[in-house]
Amino acid sequence: MADRANDTPLSFTLREMRSLAGRTKFWMVLFGVILLLTLTGPFDTYGRLALSARAAYWAAAGVGSCGIGLFCSMLTAGYAERAGLPERWSPAVGGLVAGIPVAAWHAALNRLAFGGDLVAATLEILPYAMAITAIVASLYELLANRETGTAAAAVATAGAEQTPLPALLDKLPPHLGRDIVHLQAQDHYVKVTTLQGSALVLMRIGDAERDLASLGGLRIHRSWWVSRRHAVGIAKHNGQDHVVTSLGTRVPIGRAYRKRALSVMRTT
Repeated sequence: MADRANDTPLSFTLREMRSLAGRTKFWMVLFGVILLLTLTGPFDTYGRLALSARAAYWAAAGVGSCGIGLFCSMLTAGYAERAGLPERWSPAVGGLVAGIPVAAWHAALNRLAFGGDLVAATLEILPYAMAITAIVASLYELLANRETGTAAAAVATAGAEQTPLPALLDKLPPHLGRDIVHLQAQDHYVKVTTLQGSALVLMRIGDAERDLASLGGLRIHRSWWVSRRHAVGIAKHNGQDHVVTSLGTRVPIGRAYRKRALSVMRTT
C-alpha cells in the first residue's frame, strides 16, 4: 500500500524548526546579536546587571524569542492558510499572534532579573513584541522563498550541464529498478521510492536533488522531491495542496515551494 503523506501545520512547523536548529549560519547570527546586546547593554541592562548576568539575560531573551516566536508564527500561519487566509498575509498574522507569548517571555525574564508585576510588564511590552514578530516572520518567509528560488535556479543549471548517470541510481538495490517516483528526506538519508518499492540511501535531499536534476524532477517541500513524469495531479488533503503521484501517494507541497510547484505541476 502506498504511503499517505499527512503534513499538518504542527508537523510542518516541527520539521521547519528542526531544520533551522541544524543551520550553523542561524546560530552564528544569533550568537552575534546576543554578544552585541551583552556588550552594549540596552534598556539599562548595562548598569543594572553584571556581565555574566547580562550575558545570561540576553542569551535567554534571544534564544527564547527566536524559538517561541518562529514556532508560534509558523504554526499560526499554517492554520490560518488552512482556514482560507491568503498566503501573502499568513506570515504577518502568524507574527502578530506570536508576539503574545514573546511578550510574556520577556516580561517573565524582566520579573526574574528586576522584579515587578508580570501582567503589567506583559501588556507594556505587547505592542512592540507584536510589531517586531510580525516583521521578522514576514522577512523570514521572504528569505525562505528567495532561497527556494535560488536553489531551483541552481538545480536547473546543473540539469542543463549534467550528462553522467546520477550517482543516486547506482546506490539503489537492483530489484528496485531506476524509475524514481519521489524522494523523502529522513535525517541524513533519503527514502527513495520507485515503482518497485523503497530504500534508504545515505545522502542529503539537497544533494540528491542536484544529482537527479537531469531526470526532470521538482523539489516541492523541504523534505520531498517528486518526479514530474509521475506527478499525475494536484489534490487537497486536510486543507493543504498535495501532489498525487502515479503510485497514489499524496506528497505535501511546502509553503515556500507552493507557487512554483503549483505552476509547474499544473502544466505537466
